[in-house]
Parts: sequence; C-alpha cells; structure tokens
Amino acid sequence: MVEQQRKPVGIDQTETIHLTSDIVSAFVANNAIPASELQDLLRSTFATLTHSGLASEQV
Repeated sequence: MVEQQRKPVGIDQTETIHLTSDIVSAFVANNAIPASELQDLLRSTFATLTHSGLASEQV
C-alpha cells in the first residue's frame, strides 16, 4: 500500500498576512480608530488567525 503525503491544513503565513490586511482594512473603513491603535489591531488580528487553526504550522 502506498502512503499519500498529507498537505498541511490551513493557510501559509503570506496568506495569513493578506487575510489580516483585508480584515483590518474592512474594519477601519467602517469604524473610526486612532492611528496609534492600528499596529495593535494588526498584531492581534494576525495572532488570532494564526492561533485559530486557519494558519498552517509551516512557514
């Protein structure tokens, strides 16, 4: 029996970055936030996506 290689489930870091920017862009377009909070919003959104199981373990 031949074993099939499993592909990692999820998305890679580049896709996670793109998804993060899409989500934050949509949020900022509809909500007023100070520019000083934008970096924290990006970081927390990226961290949430990464730890939600969507992002692949491999980079």
